[in-house]
This record gives sequence, structure tokens and C-alpha cells, in this order.
Amino acid sequence: MRDHDIVYDILHRVTTLIDIPFDILTRIETEARLHWGGETVYVQKDVQRGILAQRDALIHKDHVLGISIKLLAQRHSLTERRIQQIVCRRNSQR
Repeated sequence: MRDHDIVYDILHRVTTLIDIPFDILTRIETEARLHWGGETVYVQKDVQRGILAQRDALIHKDHVLGISIKLLAQRHSLTERRIQQIVCRRNSQR
């Protein structure tokens, strides 16, 4: 059953990287299971979230400077629609 236990998997991976006292590890496990136990959880595959945020900021900056949606889409290998979404989202955050 541990093959499909995400809490166990994450804790195991973390403990191979850093030394965590057993009592803290147990507390983290308990808290995670109390909070997430029985839920269906979506784990985003994209491990480059920070890189995407930087890309989106650059796209917005370049658009403000007058670079066209079409050219931005070509530069970043995205659709024009996706560039429009990024620009609109960043405009609404300001």
C-alpha cells in the first residue's frame, strides 16, 4: 500500500536529502494525514513554477514596451491566446 502513499513518499524523499528528527517527522506526517487524509489531491507536474512566473513577467514587460502578441508567441513558443491570457492576468494583478 505504501506504493500509492504520497505522504510516505514525500517524507521518504525529504529524509534522504536532510536529517529530520523522528518526532518532527512524525508530527509532519500526522498533520498531513489529518489535513489531507481521504482527499483526492492534484499534484501539479510543473516543477518550474518560478521559471514560468519569470517568463510571464518578461512577456508582460515586453508587451508593455510594445512588442506584439504574435511576436511574443513566437519568441516563447506559445499560442497567441496563451500570451493574451498572461498579459490580461498580469494587468488585472496590478
